[in-house]
Amino acid sequence: MGANIIADNIIPNNKGRGIYMESSSRNNLIFDNNISNNNEGVLIYTRDSDNDTFFQNEFYKNKMKNIEDSINNWDNKYLGNYYSDFICIDGDGNGLCDSEHKISGEGSSVDRYPLARPIARSDLDKIL
Repeated sequence: MGANIIADNIIPNNKGRGIYMESSSRNNLIFDNNISNNNEGVLIYTRDSDNDTFFQNEFYKNKMKNIEDSINNWDNKYLGNYYSDFICIDGDGNGLCDSEHKISGEGSSVDRYPLARPIARSDLDKIL
């Protein structure tokens, strides 16, 4: 699987995972999704599932954090994702957390620009 787009979805209340990727899942764009109240928000399984890009997603009240065993992009170089369980300080009021968010698992990925709050489309102009 590669070069797919997963966008504009509401993915709630799964006993398993909101999004599950494995076996050479590469170069996918995952954005503008609300992934909430799942056992796991996102699970990326196997090291050969890499170079996927997640941004402007809302990860809200998932029982376990996002987990990956590979290296992916958790922002688009400008905007990251909102995590309801991440303690965020937005000292300059720009809508982005002042610290990175480490993604759980064996990979070494971070969201460099986590969102301070769920994003409204009208807020994009202020951030960009």
